[in-house]
Amino acid sequence: MREEDSKSFTAGAVLTASEFGVGGLFSRLTLSVDYFNIKIDNTITAAPRAFTLSQCYEQGNAASCALITRRPTATANESAGSIEFINAPGINGGTLLTDGIDTVLSWSTPVSFVDGGTIGARASYTHVFRGYLVPLPGAARDNFAGEIGGAKDRFTASAFVSNDDFRLNFTGTFIGKSYEDDLSLAGYDVGRFDVSVPSRFYLDTQLTIRSGRAFEFYVGADNLLDTRAPNILSGSPFNVTGTDTAAGVYDVFGRRFYSGARLRF
Repeated sequence: MREEDSKSFTAGAVLTASEFGVGGLFSRLTLSVDYFNIKIDNTITAAPRAFTLSQCYEQGNAASCALITRRPTATANESAGSIEFINAPGINGGTLLTDGIDTVLSWSTPVSFVDGGTIGARASYTHVFRGYLVPLPGAARDNFAGEIGGAKDRFTASAFVSNDDFRLNFTGTFIGKSYEDDLSLAGYDVGRFDVSVPSRFYLDTQLTIRSGRAFEFYVGADNLLDTRAPNILSGSPFNVTGTDTAAGVYDVFGRRFYSGARLRF
């Protein structure tokens, strides 16, 4: 196998309000838009288990059959000879491609009502047009754009007010509607777009108070709105044991508060 080989193309533009003669409160408004296209050949990947089964039983591929382990004896729920494991070793043989658009809108301005401080906001939006992995030459595309953990639409916005004595900020994150992995639905007689989880919105906040030059104290809340994580099919590759959801994507703890102090350097 050869080493990974990547090709990327990006193009973008940055627009500022002042360039268009906008003054006053919105003179510091900035918009950036970037298109990205990234392709990686010979990427390290593992063949989807459905592909391994297809190669073994439909194509008679001995290498794929060697990855399948059957139960030597019957269990309470499974018969002898039933499939127990399908190994998925990583190899350099896949192709990965993704493209989309990143948009960032930012703004800040000095204000007098907080003793010479600043208020500002920043919003970023990412939309993925395509995203797929071809695990091995000859395999079907395994689309991940739009799937859980790879939502086509993701939006993050933050707003703050601060001066030399304090900073208060709010951050909101929107994760768009997502779908199950189409290659993991063999046990469910459904299509790619029949199993989905709804969008989610999370709101976090933090207040920091500065004491002199050496210390600052903070208090905050994660998932302030107590947004619950969506339930995901049992047996799904996205279902983390003990959480019934994609714990690496969605918040599984609910609303939680924290506080502390730290040194300033």
